[in-house]
Amino acid sequence: MTSLEDGASRLAATLRAAAAGDLGVSPTADVPPQLEDVAAAAGELLDRVASEVRALRDAASDLARTLDSIRVAQERAGADAARQGAGVEAGSERLRLLSERAGEIAAAAEVIDEIAAQTNLLALNAAIEAARADREESRGFTLFAQEVRKLSERSGGVARDVVALIGRLHEEVSSAAGAMDDLREGVRAAAQNATRGAGEVSELMRRGRVLEEALHRLRVPDPRAAAAAEELRQAKDAILRTLEELGTVPDRGDIAEVLQDISAVVSRRG
Repeated sequence: MTSLEDGASRLAATLRAAAAGDLGVSPTADVPPQLEDVAAAAGELLDRVASEVRALRDAASDLARTLDSIRVAQERAGADAARQGAGVEAGSERLRLLSERAGEIAAAAEVIDEIAAQTNLLALNAAIEAARADREESRGFTLFAQEVRKLSERSGGVARDVVALIGRLHEEVSSAAGAMDDLREGVRAAAQNATRGAGEVSELMRRGRVLEEALHRLRVPDPRAAAAAEELRQAKDAILRTLEELGTVPDRGDIAEVLQDISAVVSRRG
């Protein structure tokens, strides 16, 4: 693109110099108006080509920057997804621990039920024996009382264990809630990155349209450019003849090369 732009600029400058008589032509030689008109038209056309090339280059640079932004957004989205996966795994582990704690609590509750049943049975037996016993047999009731006391102590110990388990369960629930909060934050960050990515994609589409329009302008000339191109085609031979009539021109070889460049540009744009 840079060589095309430089070539167009050089061509326009050469043609202007030809129109102004600055190519080493004798000061007394008259420059035909046709040469001036064609040089001006060619300069205008090539200036437009150079401008379109610059616009195309700028659009390509913007497109490259937009693509780089999309790449960075995708990398952020990937990192967020990895963090979300770790958060989900941590949440699953917390839930597994909660399930284990619930099993322990259920087992403790079964023990408490068993103790309660045995205590009720002992109380019933004690009531029966009390109805039958006299003072000499009071030792049997003492024995029953000791057993009931042991069961009560055991029941109290289990109750304390249940309280401790409930406390640990609460801690695990809190940890699980924190893990879920982190997961929500990760999801929110991923959503924000997705939104930014969508904006970058929209910008990419806009840059693509700009690039397409620039290419279209280079490929399909407007009526003025088409008219100038037609005039260049018709006047090329006249320019060469005029240069020969002007006499010795030091840079005539360059001018001929320039005219060949004009022909190539005209052919491409025509």
